[in-house]
Order: sequence, then structure tokens, then C-alpha cells
Amino acid sequence: MELTVSAGMPPATEPYRTRTWVLFASAAPVAVVLRRGPKRHWRMILWHLADDTFTLGQWMTGIVTLSDLSPDGSRLLYRAAQFQSASRLRRRAETVQGGASLRYDPLRVAAQAGRKPRLRRRVPRYQRNEAIAAKTHRPVTGHWTAISRPPNFTALAIWPSFGTWTGGGALIGHDAIGLYESADGLTPKVNVPLPESISIVRLEAAAMSAIRPSYDVTSEAWQGLIRAGAREIDWVSEHDPSALLFAAGGQIFRLPSGVEPANATCLIDVRPMAFEQIAPSAAALTW
Repeated sequence: MELTVSAGMPPATEPYRTRTWVLFASAAPVAVVLRRGPKRHWRMILWHLADDTFTLGQWMTGIVTLSDLSPDGSRLLYRAAQFQSASRLRRRAETVQGGASLRYDPLRVAAQAGRKPRLRRRVPRYQRNEAIAAKTHRPVTGHWTAISRPPNFTALAIWPSFGTWTGGGALIGHDAIGLYESADGLTPKVNVPLPESISIVRLEAAAMSAIRPSYDVTSEAWQGLIRAGAREIDWVSEHDPSALLFAAGGQIFRLPSGVEPANATCLIDVRPMAFEQIAPSAAALTW
């Protein structure tokens, strides 16, 4: 039995695989969906579970990982990284030198390309506004943890990470932000002034798993979809006790209890989306 998909799907020769990840709010009927495709293009989508409608949000290029969603679904903690590909710069250097394979030197490449060298890794424009930025013990070097209002990536505050060794965390209740950081990495760089009621605490790795509720499904639910012919399953959730929620092949499905997997309802197809610049709403810039 093959799992059916909605009409109007893109051709089978799709140049890349579209994948999704999800976080469910523990005390509200909302979830955040993270869509990836192509490789470094990400879109945030807010899922209203009460009526299965979706609010399409901002895009980001780079690497994004969901960390935690507040109980009411109003704030999202995520990890991100943006940097310029060394292989890309190396290819540019070889082109400038007429195809000769030379050792990569960013200063020489920049000078020969007729532009000023960029010694810092690329970061979003809103993070470079020093007029509204708080002092931080660390510079933004390409990796950070951010908190935002879904479905926006625009950060209320960011915490630069120490490479990939630190970063991420959990939202504790409504007024506490727990970070997997060293003691000198708890000072945020703010895009919007931090309310006095918000506290920032340092988490140990073991404490994070105790704070974040798990939405892992039973192996029987996952295996049931595989036996029904579902392919490229990204995630399966039993968050809704009346139905199985899952994503496969760039689509999100709802499978009510007692219904055959082949008759699952496709709620949204995220494959046809294309990157676009989207300005943050006014609500995205308020705590």
C-alpha cells in the first residue's frame, strides 16, 4: 500500500530534497515548523493546530537548529551559523589567477577582486547595529543562539557561541532562558531591550533533557508508516492523542486514529516555496 500525496506536486526530478523539523508548544495548540531546501535555505512556519492552518514566516540562509519553544508558543530559541564557504573563496582565488592553483589567501583575493577584505564571518545585518547592541564578552564570529517570535528569525537577542562547542538551550517557563554556555557567554547582544523580568541561567547538558518535554513516538507508530509505504519520513508525532502527525516527502500529514495510512490528509506541501526577503512585523520586535 503506497502512501498517497496531494495533487500538484513538483516533478520527481526535484533538484533537492525538502525536509522539515517541528517543535510543539506544551501548553498551546501551536507548533513551529522549520523547512529546509535547498541546502542552506531555511524557512520558519507557524502551525495552528486547532484548525491546521499555517502562517508562513521569514527565511534564513546558513545553518539552523531548533532548540526550544516556550509553553505558549510565543518565543523560540534556536541555534544558527552563517559563514562564507572556504571552497567557494578558493575557487574565486583560482579564477582571479587565471586558473592557477594557489594557496588561498583572503587578503590577496579581496585585493585582486577590487574590494575591501572581509576579515569577519558573515552575520545578519540586524546583528551589526552597534547603536542598539549591548556589550558582550564575545564577538559574533558566525555561530550564535537566538530568541525570536515565531515565525520570525529576526532575533530579540543573541548569544555568540564559542564555535560549535557551546550554544542552544531551553526556555524555562515564560521568564527564564537557559543556555548551554560557559559563564562568560551569558551576556546577550540585544536587538530589543531585555525586559527586567527575563532571567538568563546557565544549563548543564544533563539539565536540558529534563526541562524539554519529549515528543518521541513509539516505534510501532513509525514502523506502521513504513509498512504502509511511506518514504523519506522526517518526523512522526503523537502530540495529538486523536491523530498521528508526520512529515514525509516535503509534506505534513494528519492521520486520524483508525484511518489507513494511505488515506492520511496532507495539510501543507512546503516544496514549491522559494527564498525571498521578508521584513519582520512589528510584533516580531517586542518581547
